Amino acid sequence: SEVSLPYFLASALPGKPLKLVLPPDAETALRLQIAWQFFRPQDNALFLPDWETLPYDSFSPHQDIISARLRTLRQLQDGARGIVLVPINTLMQRLPPVSYIAGRVMTLQSGARLDRETFRESLSRAGYRAVETVYEPGEYAMRGAIIDLFAMGMDEPIRIDLFDDEIDTLRHFDPGSQRSTDKIDGIELLPAHEYSLSRSAIACFRE
Repeated sequence: SEVSLPYFLASALPGKPLKLVLPPDAETALRLQIAWQFFRPQDNALFLPDWETLPYDSFSPHQDIISARLRTLRQLQDGARGIVLVPINTLMQRLPPVSYIAGRVMTLQSGARLDRETFRESLSRAGYRAVETVYEPGEYAMRGAIIDLFAMGMDEPIRIDLFDDEIDTLRHFDPGSQRSTDKIDGIELLPAHEYSLSRSAIACFRE
């Protein structure tokens, strides 16, 4: 089942000081976000972008848009304060229930154990796509002891280096050059879609 944005906010942030700002369009929302971050850098200015697709379009929203939406929804669940900018058209779209995202978050930590096949199955269930080379959110590639993954909600993909069945290192990498950059201690993996792709969910959609 899906919920409206006000219900999502009320469920995710009971008693939290957060203001919902409704600009007329996405361009105005982005301008307001930049201005807010300049004048009030101590507060969050979250932006929930529009899908930028029409009803019954034959194609899905771009992965970057889905990634940005999931990041904002997760930040709201984590107790973000400040404002959330939502264009009027976006406000009319339904959202997943709070429990959907919270119940499908996976956490990776350096030094933790990781079974490759179990992890592959978890990624597939979460909607991630297996590819040869990772370039955009929602993709992963497995090459021996190396797993490249572009997690939803992240600005850069990560490279997981395994030592046997243990995570040796986690590093960001440049999708253009494919070169590893800074090392990180852990990462939170969000689902690749705002909705479930389970058999029961697909059957419900068809009905």
